[in-house]
Amino acid sequence: MNVRDVTVTMADWPRTAARLGFAFFTVYLVVSLTFAVVVLTNDPNVAAVRWGVAAGGGDAAAQQAAVDAYREARNLDGPVLDRYVQWMTNVLTLNWGHSHNLGAPVTTLIAERAPYTLLYLVPGVLASVAVGVSGGVVAAFRHNSLVDRAVTLLAYLAFGIPSFWLALVFIVVVGPALGWESTEFSLADGALTEQNLRRYLLPTAVFATGLTAGQLQHARSQTVIHLNATFVRLLRAMGVGPRRTVKHVLRNAAVPLLTLFFSDLLGIVVVSVYVIEYVFGIPGLGTLSYDAIFNRDLPLLLGTTFLVVLVGVASNLLQDMVYPLVDPRIEE
Repeated sequence: MNVRDVTVTMADWPRTAARLGFAFFTVYLVVSLTFAVVVLTNDPNVAAVRWGVAAGGGDAAAQQAAVDAYREARNLDGPVLDRYVQWMTNVLTLNWGHSHNLGAPVTTLIAERAPYTLLYLVPGVLASVAVGVSGGVVAAFRHNSLVDRAVTLLAYLAFGIPSFWLALVFIVVVGPALGWESTEFSLADGALTEQNLRRYLLPTAVFATGLTAGQLQHARSQTVIHLNATFVRLLRAMGVGPRRTVKHVLRNAAVPLLTLFFSDLLGIVVVSVYVIEYVFGIPGLGTLSYDAIFNRDLPLLLGTTFLVVLVGVASNLLQDMVYPLVDPRIEE
């Protein structure tokens, strides 16, 4: 490494520190706003506590005593500033409380359920990028041909098919035809069992369908734009083959493709995990969050919400840090 490389590397540290600082500030702001929402809104569990005491024949005094005990047990009756300091401390130390319904620490539940979600998300993302980008590039290089029209039609169909409907079709038609079991995931032996792994094939296909459609469209449109660029005409005039031309085109289209990929990914993941895990019965993070909403389990709901926020902030940070690696012309 020469002196210039060392100088450039040292100059990048303030920008990296600024990005990290902004990411931490974003998380802090979201956590603070979440605390404000919890403090300024009524706790729905208070009504459930009152109803439980009333159903057992308790009078108004007994109901109020139960509510006071409930609030004291969850540190909801202390000064707001003290509660805020305790809240931030708990969030930073990953002490996100205990689930009221499941009776276990929220972080433990998230760690147990995350593998069930990742085992169809990660393969789905990899498959969608490989199929979507390659299919979009092939369609662009054969612009206005039968292949291009077929790829465009498939992308529009994949966009228009609801995930829940496609999941039901896979369960009712595709799964039995291929002899694949797609439901009844087991929590007893963990996510990485032979029976569970076979059941991930159809959920992975459903998740990858929507994301692949977006990658097809984005890769095709960005490639078509660059095919008319001067450098492509120059490459063709020099007799450069299609493979090397594709490499140069993708290098120039990488930044917009990355931007569109990250923007699509987070939105599709947040929506799809609920649909896919509910239909296929996957005991993952989507099911955990859905149960928390249904049972009014506030600590568990906040924990799963924090996880989505952290993933979103980390994705944006990773996106900013990858840009200069993909295209050195972009300053970090």
